Amino acid sequence: MAKPGLYTPDLIRDYTEKGYWNQENLSDIFDRNAALYPGKVAFVDHKACLTWSEVNEWIDNTSIGLMELGLQKDSMVVVQLPNSIEIPLLRVVGERAGVLCLPVLRSLREREMQYILEHSGAEAVITTTEYRGFNHFQMMKELKKGLPHLKHIIVAGDVPEQPAVSLNDLSGGAYARNYSREHLAVRKYPSTEYSLVLLTSGTTGLPKFVEYPSCSRLYLGRAYAESINLSQDDIVGILGPAFIGPNTTAYYGAPQVPAKTVMLQHFDVESALDLIQKEKITVAGLVPTQLAMILNYPDPGKFDTGSLRVIICTGSPLPFSMALEAEKRLKTPIINFYGSVDAGGSTVHSLSDDVRIRHLTVGKPIKGVEFKLIDDSGQVTGGVGEICVRGPTMVSGYFKDPELNAASWSGDGWFKTGDYGKWDDGRLVIVGRKKDVIIRGGQNIFPAEIENLLLTNPAVKEAALVPFPDPVMGERACACIVFNTGMRLTFEEMTDFLKTKGIARYKLPEKVLVLDKLPKVADEQKVDKKALIKAIAGEG
Repeated sequence: MAKPGLYTPDLIRDYTEKGYWNQENLSDIFDRNAALYPGKVAFVDHKACLTWSEVNEWIDNTSIGLMELGLQKDSMVVVQLPNSIEIPLLRVVGERAGVLCLPVLRSLREREMQYILEHSGAEAVITTTEYRGFNHFQMMKELKKGLPHLKHIIVAGDVPEQPAVSLNDLSGGAYARNYSREHLAVRKYPSTEYSLVLLTSGTTGLPKFVEYPSCSRLYLGRAYAESINLSQDDIVGILGPAFIGPNTTAYYGAPQVPAKTVMLQHFDVESALDLIQKEKITVAGLVPTQLAMILNYPDPGKFDTGSLRVIICTGSPLPFSMALEAEKRLKTPIINFYGSVDAGGSTVHSLSDDVRIRHLTVGKPIKGVEFKLIDDSGQVTGGVGEICVRGPTMVSGYFKDPELNAASWSGDGWFKTGDYGKWDDGRLVIVGRKKDVIIRGGQNIFPAEIENLLLTNPAVKEAALVPFPDPVMGERACACIVFNTGMRLTFEEMTDFLKTKGIARYKLPEKVLVLDKLPKVADEQKVDKKALIKAIAGEG
């Protein structure tokens, strides 16, 4: 049954005629690479090194194995694994076997996994046994008792007990003789239907499920690859959690070139730098927290990172001062892209962009992507406004949630991001999240604007602006600051610095909270502003 989500026939025809989309999905690209580059190394992790031919055979065998288990077209398979080759390959298995693949962070526990397995209607989960002191298999075994639709627990590695299924048996071809590739051809998803479902992350509440068709992901991958001149000589490193964000280029750009992808099992600074040196990684994906950890490493000359030619740093705002320091010390340009799990990527930078452009804006729209900024009445504004976006990089909607689709997407394809932005010489500047806006005496303060200005001060390592209640103004702004080692600003020095930037006086913070580090959520990718608001309230 076709399931194009919000992709209408007219939209599919339009983006196809314009050359943004085609009929090729990710599974087809892996097939092509196996035929053209059979002996070229495709993926490397802590335990294996596979060529394109070996990768494609693994995908075929695993797809057939899932069919042998009785999974029907559109059955849901949840994947919770540490960083390993299996994670990117299982996304392709989903396309080829005609099953839905939902990868989730390995850090999720019983409460989150209960909701995910229940809401998705998962018939199978692929997990590991014990990893870093936590037994994932035992968790799944307990959850399975209350989930009658969850039929199979598939384990990567040694199977501890029945009724678990061995992923090694499936991928090793134990069931391949029962099916031919013609069976897979019947099951394979077309490029305009989603086989991948991803979760949003946030500070509170339950995650949303987002549909990811191949056509839009591959177009986005091409745009990212072109922006950094990615080629088959590159070696792309997945150094953090193997989700999207900085790894989009690895998942959807690298196979189209095709470049080799190298995966780090678990991030720590020494392991990451050692892998860069050992594998001669040229393109590294990081989140700002990981980049900060690298900069704080006490022996920067211990490892040779000279192979790096670009670092992709996304997932949360990158402090300007940190970006400057990182580029200077690592001798590598750093770029970011603007997008979200809910909508997809939408802007790109060029490696030739000036450093201030790369770190004080999020770049220009990808070809075919449209933006508009609207005010609270929904009218297009020439100043600061809520960012709305549409185009061939967009996802096809929320999984099993027509009400949320209707609330988030307009009938003509516009998605309301919840971010405020403005234009600067054709480049988008993110001003802040709609939900984070501080309203002081009826005047709006956009936290990201003040945060970005604070981060241009060499004393400031991290900054977050949050509200605190006031009986007269309603809300006032508090700057939560982490200073660089050995440096400090008084409250007066901070406000004097901001005044030199020419901002309105009502935007100036009226309190400061100095911290050793900012609290984070979503695997250290986002600042937990709710925790900061509680901390300020606790101060009295």
